[in-house]
Amino acid sequence: MSSNNFYKAFIISLLLIVATNKIDAQTIADYKSKLSLRIYPDEALVQKGGVDSLVFTVDLPGTKTLLMLDLPNIFVPVQRKEFDKWGITARDAFQMAHENVAKQKIENITKVFDVDGAKVEFNFLGNEDYAASYALNIGANKPELVGEWGSVVVIPNRGLVVICKISRDKPLDFVKFIQRIKPLTDRSYIGHQSPVSKHFFWYYKGTFTTITVNETTNGGINVVAPPELGELMSVKK
Repeated sequence: MSSNNFYKAFIISLLLIVATNKIDAQTIADYKSKLSLRIYPDEALVQKGGVDSLVFTVDLPGTKTLLMLDLPNIFVPVQRKEFDKWGITARDAFQMAHENVAKQKIENITKVFDVDGAKVEFNFLGNEDYAASYALNIGANKPELVGEWGSVVVIPNRGLVVICKISRDKPLDFVKFIQRIKPLTDRSYIGHQSPVSKHFFWYYKGTFTTITVNETTNGGINVVAPPELGELMSVKK
């Protein structure tokens, strides 16, 4: 079966499940409470036929955030042709979805590790269904995990997020953070059934920017800060 046919069959099966649950996305009064989000790598979506028929936005470079219906035991992607009948904007729909995700219970564990003589804080968010989507709005959902200069965020799969705050007092902790956590997050990306991204992102004022991370021939890891972050770090305290 071709990728396009597989994707069409997949969508049809999901819509049949929706019908079985007696949920009609065109007419139900409480669809707002069922809106949710899922993040998928671009390459995975291309293999499944693309996103032209779906409702999506881009939060993390290299991925798409899809608008979903969170139904019992399954998430269903919202079809564009059905969404167009709802009479609301995509912006409003995604805002509703973010609000619903924010209500979910997310496990938050903070650990401090010694990395090359420095005490570096590692923040882990976990929830197999919602952790990745929750992190998209980290500034509102977990403002205590955002430093004065933002945070470094890695979302290897939908159930795991790891964050390092960037502060004036410890501006280079994020480099040690990336160097230490990258082998773990690489494995978490490759080995998970729902990978999101193997890249590290700088989160600042609601925007995610890719951080350049290169592995050297001798196994080392070089980190290059985005230009805007470099400018912040160059300003005197």
